[in-house]
Amino acid sequence: MFIKKRIPLVSGLGGDSSNSAAILKGLSELWRLGLSTPELLELAAQLGSDVPFFIYNGTVLMEGRGEVLTPLPAVKPLWLVLMMPNIPRPRNKTATLYGSLRAGNHFTDGKITENMVKTIKAGEVVKPEQLFNTFENVAFSISSELKVYREHILKIGAPNLHLAGSGPTLFSVVKEQSEGDELCLRLKGQGMEAVVVETI
Repeated sequence: MFIKKRIPLVSGLGGDSSNSAAILKGLSELWRLGLSTPELLELAAQLGSDVPFFIYNGTVLMEGRGEVLTPLPAVKPLWLVLMMPNIPRPRNKTATLYGSLRAGNHFTDGKITENMVKTIKAGEVVKPEQLFNTFENVAFSISSELKVYREHILKIGAPNLHLAGSGPTLFSVVKEQSEGDELCLRLKGQGMEAVVVETI
């Protein structure tokens, strides 16, 4: 079996997990197994914590270690600029970040997530300031290269810069595609890999 990957490996964008979910769904169809969503979810959870998320299409609240999923209404589309810093990607990156988190300092009481869910259920636009990734508390101190990239990208003019997953991909929410295209040009002019995408 050959997989044509389009999302960079170990980038914090869920490429490996989405590939795994696509293969499960594809094999169920190819072999005419007719697996139900709960059956696919059970198999997906055995492959990795993020894999069940990609069995669904759309917006989902993830709880537990990723296996407790609650579908949510579709989020209004957002324009994002994804920036992939050219830095080493350690093998145990996610485990290292999780191991660096401290219960008293880095975990919230769940209110940020609750407010985001309310916004989504109300059909309102998700604002950049509502986005939260607790890995941002430790990622930039663990990786000095990522910290340098982040500071440089902010100087270039990227608004509301966030870490995608466990990184090292960074992203910025922009108002429209033209603003994203402009930022991409500036980043590429500095030798960085960047792309404008719209959520669906």
